[in-house]
Amino acid sequence: MKDGAKKQVFADFFHFIENFSEKPSESSRYIVHGAPVHALSACLGILKTSMPEIDSKTLIFAIALVQKLRNSKDEMIRDRYTEILSETLSIISRSEQLYTCQDMDIVITELHRLFISETDNRNHHHHLHKSEPSLALLLSGLVNYEMPETETSPKSQAVWELYHLLLRKRHWALVHHTVTAFGTGVELLQNGMKRINEGLSELRSDESEEFQKSLLNQFSCLEDLVSHL
Repeated sequence: MKDGAKKQVFADFFHFIENFSEKPSESSRYIVHGAPVHALSACLGILKTSMPEIDSKTLIFAIALVQKLRNSKDEMIRDRYTEILSETLSIISRSEQLYTCQDMDIVITELHRLFISETDNRNHHHHLHKSEPSLALLLSGLVNYEMPETETSPKSQAVWELYHLLLRKRHWALVHHTVTAFGTGVELLQNGMKRINEGLSELRSDESEEFQKSLLNQFSCLEDLVSHL
C-alpha cells in the first residue's frame, strides 16, 4: 500500500473517532456507517502488521462506541454500531501496544457489560453475534500479557466471563489459542524434563547412592506422567 494512501486512511480514521461523540449531520451519514473504521481494519488486514500510529484514542473511541450501542434503542443504529464495533475490536487486536494501555481495562469491563448483561435480552443480543469473532481475537491477544488472577479484580472477572461466553459458542479463535497454549506448555514441560535428566546424569559422585536412587525414581514417575499428557 502506498504511503500516501495509508496516511489518508489513518487521517480519516482519526478524524472519525475524534468526532464520533458529536451529533452527526445529514451530510455526514458516514459517521453512522463508520467507513473510516472499516477502511483501516481492511488496511491492517492487508499489511499484517501492528501500527504504532494507533494509540489510546482508539480505546477511548471503543468505550464511547460500546456505551452508545448499549444505550441505543434504534435497531438500525444498533446494527450499524455493532458492525463498527466488530472492526474496531479487530483493529485493537492487531495493535499490540494498546494491550498495555490503562484504558484497555475500561474497554474490557465495558465489553463485559455489553455482552454479558444483554445475553438474556434476545431483542438486543442478536446484533452482537456479528462482533463475537472480533471479540474472540481481542481476548486471545491477552494471553501475552500478565493480568491479576484474583476474584477481586474487575478486569480478570470480566475477561473470564467473556472467555466462558465465547467458549460455550465454540469460537475458533479461542479454541485455537487454548489448544496452542496447551501444546506449548507440554513442550516446555518436556524440555524442562530433558534438562532435569541432564542434570541428574551429572550428579556429583559424592552424593549417596540411596539419594540418587530416590531422586531417579521420583523423576521416572514424573516422566511417565508427562508422557501421558
